[in-house]
Amino acid sequence: MKIHSGSDLYRLAHEAPARTAQDAPSPKAEDSGPVDSLDRKSDSRGLLHKLGSKSLDGVRAATDFLEEHPAAESAVNQTLALTRSLKAFPSFIYPTVLNASATEQSQIYDVLDALPLKDVNSVKSITMVPEIANNKPGWVTRGRAWDFNVTNYIELSRKELQNPADFRKVLIHEIGHTKDYESAWFNLVGEESSKKPFGEGPHISEYAKTNRHEDYAETYANYHVDPKRTQEEVPEKFEAIRKSEEPDFVERLIDRKEFRETGRWLGENLAENQATRNGLQVVHSLAGGIQAVHGMDQLRKASQTRDPLHHYQGVLNLTAGVLFGSGLLGLPGMAVHSAQRALNRAVARGELTTVDADAGVRTLSDPIEKVVRAAGSKVGILEPFHPLKEDFPDADPKRVRALGVAAGGALGGVAGSIAGPYGGVLAGYHLGGPVGGAVGLVIGALGGYALGTELGGRAGGALTRAFGA
Repeated sequence: MKIHSGSDLYRLAHEAPARTAQDAPSPKAEDSGPVDSLDRKSDSRGLLHKLGSKSLDGVRAATDFLEEHPAAESAVNQTLALTRSLKAFPSFIYPTVLNASATEQSQIYDVLDALPLKDVNSVKSITMVPEIANNKPGWVTRGRAWDFNVTNYIELSRKELQNPADFRKVLIHEIGHTKDYESAWFNLVGEESSKKPFGEGPHISEYAKTNRHEDYAETYANYHVDPKRTQEEVPEKFEAIRKSEEPDFVERLIDRKEFRETGRWLGENLAENQATRNGLQVVHSLAGGIQAVHGMDQLRKASQTRDPLHHYQGVLNLTAGVLFGSGLLGLPGMAVHSAQRALNRAVARGELTTVDADAGVRTLSDPIEKVVRAAGSKVGILEPFHPLKEDFPDADPKRVRALGVAAGGALGGVAGSIAGPYGGVLAGYHLGGPVGGAVGLVIGALGGYALGTELGGRAGGALTRAFGA
């Protein structure tokens, strides 16, 4: 768990002697640093590590249960399909605002509406609290950002944020931290603040000198509050923030009224308290890990039974789960997952056998699997590698056909996962406002992915057949 607060870093006495709460002046907006603590704790990593040893057994039990109960399996699969589709589509859901007055809500939404959508979504909830306690005389805490690896939230001190300019600067600073959290691979390593030039001089404020995390957040806040000064005083850092703020093609498409108002409605209605919003985000974040562990279990079964179905599904589930779990590779994850669905559909309609599908997947996976299993078997944690020919010596698999189906499904699934939610939100919003946009998001995400995968897989198979494969 990382806690970023100004309580141990920002001292009012830097600018004025400590006074009573009534007459203590607010710190200057350009020097505000209400977020990061030097003590960046990572308790959640240890907790996740401890839970990891039990997760595989839990997934095995759940998998066995679902295989015995088709209705439950279908419901879970649809839920996970929606989660994966939303991971592939740029997120635009606003944070849930809690315990805020009408004036404070207006101030918060004014800030959020002015920031890029991807930054808005980096924080999951914003809570106004009466005061954030600080035991050090002369020190105040105006805001705090909490990171739990799979979710995060912000707290703002009502007592210390009576000045609108301070309120805006502090909130942007805090969002700078949550944006930094979200830039990490697997929400653990590689944050933007860990890269040069952050942590090096020159600095935009005295507070930015505290550590690289504060340097990043202070630069981010000043980039949005006073860009001219930021560019003049810290040009290299200004350019780093500018590049990170540039939207990609799809992000540019969705940064419009329909998505912002739908995202705000979803943020307001997803949860009535912080725990519920964080819980929803945890489920969303862990979907990739669940899929990866499920894939590992399928590969274990494949080693014991030599079942080609378990093997190719295990490889693709493990790969897609890792990509989804990275937090940054949603589209490649959707491509792999869509390839698996296209292969499953082709097997179900008799176009391919499970041996054909496995042969196609092994074209790409065997070189890697050989190395991994060779290393794992030496220490006794993995079964040795077994080539497909060893178990099916007389088979003549349609390897190219399977690759065509998988490639077509991947392309179609990715296209559908973008076009479906995009069209669904636009159509739903114009029919029923933000509520219609939310309904359109769900329908478009599920329908776009399923239709795109189906059409792409069939087209890929037809194309390879046309060339005699």
